[in-house]
Amino acid sequence: SVNKAVKVNYYSNRQLKCYITQAAESASRYNPQIREYYMRLIGAGKHKGIALNNVKNKLVHILFSLVKHDCDYEENHENKLIFKKKRA
Repeated sequence: SVNKAVKVNYYSNRQLKCYITQAAESASRYNPQIREYYMRLIGAGKHKGIALNNVKNKLVHILFSLVKHDCDYEENHENKLIFKKKRA
């Protein structure tokens, strides 16, 4: 039904979800790029919970990309990657 409350699946690790939520809240306040993304979603009329969920998803994607490519986080990583591809 549409009127049911949203619940966390019991298979999920609640502590890990809590950490990701705290990281998303912190990033949406202090990281300029993530804050701009969050504010753009809010400006488009998204609910704050949905916008925060999108930020969590973006952080998880960034994390997996950093692990996959075995590199450290850099603020303008995507811009530097595009610049490297153009020079090659």
